[in-house]
Amino acid sequence: MTETPLTDVKKQFVTELREVYRKWCSNIKTIPTLTCNTSSVDAIYTAGAIECLTRNAENIDEWESLETYKQIRSDHRVKSNRRIIESGPGYGKSLLTLQLAHEWSTDAPESCLKDVEILIVLQLREISGLTSIYKCIRQCNLKTQSIINVEDIQNILQQSSYVLFVLDSVDEYRNFDETVHDDILAIIQNEMFPHFEVILTTRTPCIEQLIHKDTKRLRLTGFNNLCQDEYLRKIVTKDDDSAATRIRESLQENPTLGDLCRVPIFFAVYAHIAYKNDTLKLYTTMTGYFRQMIACFHNHFISKMDNQTLQTVLNYDDAPPRELKKFAYDCLLESHERIWSRDKLCQILGDDVLQRYLRIGIFCEVQTTCESTERDEPRKVIFNHGLFCEWYAALYMVDVLTAYDNGPEHSDEESLLEIIDDLYPYDFQNLYRFVCGIKPDVAKYIIQYIRDIDGVDQLAILCMLEQSGDNHKVYDTLKECCSETINIHQEDTMLWQKSVLQILSIASIHKVTVSNIMLHGVIQKVDVSGSIITMKSGLSIPIHDTLKHLWVRMAGSELNDQEMLNIFHYASNCEKLCYISFADCIVPRRFQEYDPVLTKLCEKAVEVFWYPTLICYRLNLRSGYWEHPSNNTVVSPETMEKMINRAPALLKKAFHWDGVILKEFLLLAKGWDQSSQFMEDELKQDRTRKQPFVLAFGDRRYPTQSFVIIEGVALPATDLIAAFDICFKSLYLFDIPTPASVKQPGNLYTNSSLSLVKGKERFRHPLQ
Repeated sequence: MTETPLTDVKKQFVTELREVYRKWCSNIKTIPTLTCNTSSVDAIYTAGAIECLTRNAENIDEWESLETYKQIRSDHRVKSNRRIIESGPGYGKSLLTLQLAHEWSTDAPESCLKDVEILIVLQLREISGLTSIYKCIRQCNLKTQSIINVEDIQNILQQSSYVLFVLDSVDEYRNFDETVHDDILAIIQNEMFPHFEVILTTRTPCIEQLIHKDTKRLRLTGFNNLCQDEYLRKIVTKDDDSAATRIRESLQENPTLGDLCRVPIFFAVYAHIAYKNDTLKLYTTMTGYFRQMIACFHNHFISKMDNQTLQTVLNYDDAPPRELKKFAYDCLLESHERIWSRDKLCQILGDDVLQRYLRIGIFCEVQTTCESTERDEPRKVIFNHGLFCEWYAALYMVDVLTAYDNGPEHSDEESLLEIIDDLYPYDFQNLYRFVCGIKPDVAKYIIQYIRDIDGVDQLAILCMLEQSGDNHKVYDTLKECCSETINIHQEDTMLWQKSVLQILSIASIHKVTVSNIMLHGVIQKVDVSGSIITMKSGLSIPIHDTLKHLWVRMAGSELNDQEMLNIFHYASNCEKLCYISFADCIVPRRFQEYDPVLTKLCEKAVEVFWYPTLICYRLNLRSGYWEHPSNNTVVSPETMEKMINRAPALLKKAFHWDGVILKEFLLLAKGWDQSSQFMEDELKQDRTRKQPFVLAFGDRRYPTQSFVIIEGVALPATDLIAAFDICFKSLYLFDIPTPASVKQPGNLYTNSSLSLVKGKERFRHPLQ
């Protein structure tokens, strides 16, 4: 018997791959439960926005848009053999993977894979225990009766040049925790097939261990307005323009739904439900929307049943089995576990319950391949989206909190503290919002707990808003929150930034004045045509009609003329804006006289300030020069050059002291009311000083109310440590030697009763 030539085996291999991929891609449901018909992936796929991470001329990483997913291989910014496509759950990573497989298997004319000889697509969540990549391909990607064996596959790959691996759901690959180093891990870490192209898809928080030095990062940012319109026309409303308009307007009027529906899977669910049912737009809270959405899932399931009478779905799912709620809560505690065997879930929930929730669409079933079972794959189950898990976990928390609320005979305080402390609010914001919306009577425990945690004040507002749309107490708290500085940091998670933006959106709709927004290194670009600020996370800050003061902090960066003018253009469209301040950055020495944007700011009486470090300068909007605010004199060229030359090095330094007392020029106090007069009195008593008078004050319990004052000019600090940071940077800027009397008492930072040290005397602050 003669041996089959490799070329013939290779042709058969490619043919079988194409056949299998076409089968995968021809049986897709747009939305589980809500639609009965299946379609090809090409007929339903709607591409969301996509970005790539690039490094600009200043050697700073920034996200830039790609026009289409078809550029993920061709765009010069992502040229590499290693790419990661990241996003949160529900953004369409797996659907994009199937679309690529469809285009390759059908030789689509506009495909970005036309030069790919062999495409290997692996759904890693479906693979367990297989250490050989060749066995994975044999069992997952070829027909059951295929004559091609593992050795054939190995020979084919070793003698092929243009091979592309697409490894989907890397974060759900269960062999990550195994001690055995298998082939898939070797491919991920660029140890195997380094000459082949590899595309990984993963959830955003899971990428650090996957990044090889040559890896290019891309991310899916969801459905913007254009993507939503395309999906409506293609899948839902088609030629019904009035229905499409109604759906779009309902999202524009509701910031809660608008934010949630940037996630493609939830926009798709909303669009299908809202097309036939107009009640969804009545829900102004995330809890109300989610409750109704699940009710629609149940209703659709019931409508397909014959000769059965069931109680209403809403009542049914208000009291789902306790086992399901407890299981969901435990899943959040064990966040690494996202996929479970069907047999295990049957033991926990019962077969009837599991079958119902699979058919409804809360759970979905995936087939897995492991070495011991060959084609008899074990059945695995996952939540269709993480929010479903948080919803049922919230119902469990409500049960525990209700028992405590009913009296000590039903539950004890230890149980209450344990269930709240186990899941940190910053990481499970939707869970806590659901709890407060499901049962407002127990929300008091959640809100009080959140308010006692530094840095999550905005979440308390969102939790309160879940309880009632017209609760006066809620809006009093909203006004209180907006009266303080609202910070958005580059380091914040996307979920947290979304929460802050939602607070701002609600404030704008209800005409609540926002005193200060401080943007800490988050600006990616300003879209002048749309008057929006795009952050590095991909989220956008729209115009705010109630904003009074916009702060931009850039951590040592330099803003050029056009970047500044773009920010001015955005600010000029904010109706009530009074001030724009730039801090910790370098700005242009001057602007063009009578620039139209500056003229518009001048007409609106907006003032522009620059804090290169501690000293404040004001921009003359008519002349374009920076001036001293105290006497309106133009800043000298020498001073400007000093700032331009020295500030970058200063701003990039990281002085952080746990606590200090600087003799003769540092005041730490508890409040503001009498500090200005106290400082003026000190200045009058000592006119021979050679050092600048620096005043830092605040209370660690109120971190957003800390300030540093130098020679009478106030500069806000995010906390007392930041105030210390500014003080020490002032020494560097003004060439001041650190005083010999610097001390570091161990209890200084924890002691809120602080005072001015001058010589041997101790002056207590008037408010102490």
